[in-house]
Amino acid sequence: MMKKPNIVYVFPDQYRIHAMGFWRKPEYRDALRGVSDPVHTPNLDKFADESIVLTQAVSTCPLCSPYRGMLFSGRYPEQNGVKHNCNNMRTDSLREDITCLTDVLADEGYNVGYIGKWHLDMPVPNCDAKGNYMVENGTHFPDGSKLGDVDLTDSANLYHCCWKAVTPESRRHRIDYWHNYGVNDWRQTTQYRDTDNKRYTVNKWAAAADGDLAVSYIHNDQGQRNEDNPFFLCVGINPPHNPYTEKEHTDMEMFDKYYSEERVPDIWHLLNRPNVPENAEAINFVRYYFSSVTGIDRQFGRIIEALESKGELENTIVVFSSDHGEMMGGHNLGAKNLPHEESYLIPFILRYPRAVSHRLEDLKMAGPDVMPTLLGLAGLKESIPMDLDGTDYSEIFIKGEEAKIEKPKSSLYIYDYPECQRKGVRTDRYTFVIERDEQGNMNKSYIFDNEADPYQMNNLDFEDLSHETLEFLKKELGYWLQKAGDQWYQDRVFEDFINYESVEIS
Repeated sequence: MMKKPNIVYVFPDQYRIHAMGFWRKPEYRDALRGVSDPVHTPNLDKFADESIVLTQAVSTCPLCSPYRGMLFSGRYPEQNGVKHNCNNMRTDSLREDITCLTDVLADEGYNVGYIGKWHLDMPVPNCDAKGNYMVENGTHFPDGSKLGDVDLTDSANLYHCCWKAVTPESRRHRIDYWHNYGVNDWRQTTQYRDTDNKRYTVNKWAAAADGDLAVSYIHNDQGQRNEDNPFFLCVGINPPHNPYTEKEHTDMEMFDKYYSEERVPDIWHLLNRPNVPENAEAINFVRYYFSSVTGIDRQFGRIIEALESKGELENTIVVFSSDHGEMMGGHNLGAKNLPHEESYLIPFILRYPRAVSHRLEDLKMAGPDVMPTLLGLAGLKESIPMDLDGTDYSEIFIKGEEAKIEKPKSSLYIYDYPECQRKGVRTDRYTFVIERDEQGNMNKSYIFDNEADPYQMNNLDFEDLSHETLEFLKKELGYWLQKAGDQWYQDRVFEDFINYESVEIS
């Protein structure tokens, strides 16, 4: 009997789709609208040539925690408990009572490992004397040490109390190998909690420290897993997520080799997208961000090499992806949360030579689709929970145009905070987003013709769209909000504009 495939999911945070060198090769050059970033990613370039490369994979909600919740649960934020970034000022946490990807795989006999950033639990409002880590209760750490005095007027302490979470075993959804740094690392000093929730520090850049753990797990050199079982390993690398304001925040060797002022004197060679204005703050950050991109590529190459040397590469579904992108100065904006291509589109490259051939694929795959699709590719269709929001697209991955399953015509965009809510869709051609302000009023927010305006520099009005196009976009938005069980659908927000009743959701 053939062994079930392993799954390795490499998942750097805030890694935009444009930051991969292979887009400059003739086969890929026209797959993205506009120019890609001038980055060095030799391992990803080779990997792409052996993989299916999605050109329109989307973040849905371009924010760390909500995407992670969708990825692991197969459900949209309204259903999985994570609508916002998890911190101690909110109640968001991944629900314990739902079946997640790791639960299914554990039931199927997989060893399940997680390394790096998790960011799916609400921290308790306490931290240690240095403000470094949250505790599981108000008195003691899991290792028995007592809570120190913490000055919460100190902004550094307050920040880490807000974000740092300890995830007890009961909330890990059957993950049996755990080396986690909650939300963020410390760049050249990475602080983990292990499977027993004991803290330890590695004096190494976070992506390299994560890479060491991943390589060790694959080689099983410390007995981390049962070699008779297949394994799932998710490597949740925090870089290239900000901060990226100094050399110590990145892979310093890659900075010196490829992105320093001596190597690239003209900053506009790096900031090559015309929607980046001359006064963009990104001129101070881009060298460090791209250095992290190349440093992550180096660690990804180590993971692939480990799988190959262990004899597991050909029987492993390997995915390189991210939770959301990075504006990096586009429209003079930074980071995420936006429906712009730089923020909303994500990498998704999958290699599985037993079933999937190399090609470009324009499937608009969203976060909830990842869980059922991976299970389908692993031959576990019968184990996919019936109540998922996501769709199993494994047939498209395997059969391409011969697949009988229909591709979605659009993808959902959501941004959901009380002071500003934005909901929209992206089609092959248009980005269409409306906004609800704090008073409940509707504002036209973002409407772009991405075909005519690939850098999204001309924000259209409703009347710039044909009646047929506008009605189609409103119908698609209603469809997705209904499918997602979104609060707008439940409350019929803007029901005189959004077509909520146009499509029955099966």
